[in-house]
Amino acid sequence: MEDVKAYEKILATFEKSHPKIDVEFKPFQATEYNTILATGLSGSAGPDVAQLRAYGGLQPLVEAGRLVPLDGRVEALSGFDAKLLEGAKGHKDGRIYGVPFAYQTLQVLYDKRLFGDNGIQPPATWDDMIAAAGRLKAAGITPFAVAAGPDATWTLPIVHEIFGNARYGSARFRDALLSGAKKFTDPDFTASITLLKDLEPCFPKDVVAVKIPDVQALFATGKAAMYPTGSFDLAPVLAANPSLEVGAFQVPPSTPGRPTRPRRSNWSGGWRRRSSGGSTRASSSSCPRSPGSRRRTRCWPRWRRTTPPTARRTHCSSTSGTASRTATRSSGTRCRRC
Repeated sequence: MEDVKAYEKILATFEKSHPKIDVEFKPFQATEYNTILATGLSGSAGPDVAQLRAYGGLQPLVEAGRLVPLDGRVEALSGFDAKLLEGAKGHKDGRIYGVPFAYQTLQVLYDKRLFGDNGIQPPATWDDMIAAAGRLKAAGITPFAVAAGPDATWTLPIVHEIFGNARYGSARFRDALLSGAKKFTDPDFTASITLLKDLEPCFPKDVVAVKIPDVQALFATGKAAMYPTGSFDLAPVLAANPSLEVGAFQVPPSTPGRPTRPRRSNWSGGWRRRSSGGSTRASSSSCPRSPGSRRRTRCWPRWRRTTPPTARRTHCSSTSGTASRTATRSSGTRCRRC
């Protein structure tokens, strides 16, 4: 709920310039949002405009006919790069159901002071990163701030993407998977999961019980040196410790010859108008060794987490008679929100 005040300010400005439109703003927790929204859109009590998860998260509502296609309805869509609109399209009909509002990256954030105090430089190779993690752990510092508690399991694909995308083949694997040429049992993909399991000793103790606010606090207070996450997490971390000096690096590939590049988060969201129709290995206790008329508009944004990201920006568009209403909203390597 961290963006409530920002939205109140944004919507007050919007309503001032659109006096015939009254926006009723109602936020929800991320863990509750999907169910609440699906229920709301199936009846008459749901929102006119809502923020949704993109890609696969969008499809059930599209297929149920709960959303209005925006092709030809929102002129600004013509100014977006086609790649940015992929997450807002229906898989079957290829039509656009949302307007992108942010483009963010996934990487490892690091505490510059802890790195300096322990003689560590941002890693240029996988071996460098593992060696740095081992040195930090020996100094009593948690190397990587990772949460895997019940409320944080959705972040694990993000962590996997940050550490494993170069190992499994990134976009090449995705394209091969979609074409049927490869499966999730492909050796490179399973190796990327093993890679993550091998890093578990570098994560907080009892990681499966750790919550997102816990890891944000670990990093903000200097108890963890690295935080694999999206740029959306900078806001809550810096709000907790404004003096924290934060750097960032892309994880070097674990396999020589496989390039690593900034990742775009696959977590997406955006404002969409509703339709009028209703092999893991046992981990050791130490970090792994390196391998080689006035109308009331109901507006529902979704919230990624309880102590979440930076403000997300969104675009809300619908029409009431001759008056169109627009609202903006704020939001991580595959993180395009649409």
